[in-house]
Amino acid sequence: MPTNARPGRLYRFNLDGSYDVIVEGIGCPNGMGFTVDLKQMYFTDSTEHVIWICAYDRTSGSLGDRREFARTEPPVMPDGLTVDADGNIWSAQWNGARVVCYSQNGQTRHEIELPTSRITSLVFGGPDFEDLYVTSASDDEKTTEQQPLAGSLFRIRNCSKGQPEFVSRIGLADRPLE
Repeated sequence: MPTNARPGRLYRFNLDGSYDVIVEGIGCPNGMGFTVDLKQMYFTDSTEHVIWICAYDRTSGSLGDRREFARTEPPVMPDGLTVDADGNIWSAQWNGARVVCYSQNGQTRHEIELPTSRITSLVFGGPDFEDLYVTSASDDEKTTEQQPLAGSLFRIRNCSKGQPEFVSRIGLADRPLE
């Protein structure tokens, strides 16, 4: 996350628990996901209203040059994301009251409207990864009064076929980030 002293960063955690900064100068780094073939990685910069895509080397964990994949119009910000088994990209839309499904070429395939504006993240789950679980935020009493379901977890059944997320093999030591 960004601080007053510096913009946001992406870190790569290595298997031995060490880490490297791999991308600097991000407004607010957020959701990450990989293409089905694991050759590219997506990540969100919420404050810049953009989802980026870049080449990904699975052996080294390094990233290639990034290019814009999708963009939202303010005040809507892309937040968390996940990738389904067909390679579609699902994005939580903060201030958008929706989840957006993008095709692999960055075009909107469809949107799912939700009863609260601050949608934060999403992941596929359930026995066959066919349920989409969506989180939301509630940041003040006014929002909660106007949107009683703010802060809820939503389950959307049978909207797509997801895939398991990666299981980490990192042996983290007690090391704070710089």
